[in-house]
Amino acid sequence: MDSSSRIPAGTPIPKISISTGSFVSARTDVALCFAFQQGAILGPPAASALGKALARVARDEKFKGKRKEVLLWTSAGRFPAARYMVVGLGKRAAFSTDMLREACGFSGKRAAE
Repeated sequence: MDSSSRIPAGTPIPKISISTGSFVSARTDVALCFAFQQGAILGPPAASALGKALARVARDEKFKGKRKEVLLWTSAGRFPAARYMVVGLGKRAAFSTDMLREACGFSGKRAAE
């Protein structure tokens, strides 16, 4: 790991929890989901109010789901999580578990910012 990818000294370590519960009802600081390039957001059901809101924000912000592309949206109290982060995984055909691991690490760094 080079020095440019290290978290600066004194940076508080974020509390990370993983849940198998409903993404739509998760009460958390940041709810994380993923999207393939030019694909639907994976996480909230597309027909749910949250799924529709995230899709609208992604469209408005021209989010494409490219690898390491990030959409960070503050729900302003409309939904249970304070913020929603969508991280792009790139093209579905090129997807691997290493890419998912990389996206999880990347999203953790971005959430700590």
